Amino acid sequence: MLTYDYSDDTPVAGGDDHVHAAKGSGQTALAPTAAGDVPGDTTSTTTLPLTNYVTGTIDTLGDHDWFRITLTAGQTYTFSTILATTLTDSTLALRDSTGALIVENDDAIAGGNQTWSEIVYTATSTGTYYLDVGAYDNGETGEYYLTAVGPANDTI
Repeated sequence: MLTYDYSDDTPVAGGDDHVHAAKGSGQTALAPTAAGDVPGDTTSTTTLPLTNYVTGTIDTLGDHDWFRITLTAGQTYTFSTILATTLTDSTLALRDSTGALIVENDDAIAGGNQTWSEIVYTATSTGTYYLDVGAYDNGETGEYYLTAVGPANDTI
């Protein structure tokens, strides 16, 4: 089970193929999307659905997976990597429709030994963006989950 705990904004990995979004007293289970082999540039057509997650793999050293997502201007979104069994340190970048870097994150909590990555972003324009997942310093391979939650005022 993949749990996103809204009380402290901490994603937690578990053992089945559902995501549970905890908010208040209720939880909603969602089915994951398997990413397969994802291109590492703007040719990627692999999408990341909001309020869900994809499972992915950094297949080779230096590999990056880019996920296409549509954002709405003025809305705030939270994107997180959750480390699975073999990837121990991820990086996450948000890019615009041309692939230019907007913001990036290595460790969600700097100095706190939290090696998953997280970006909270308020879209400045409506359109296509890309989430770029890689391994820290391009130095390892392994599996990860990527979540997208938003807009922030939506009830899940």
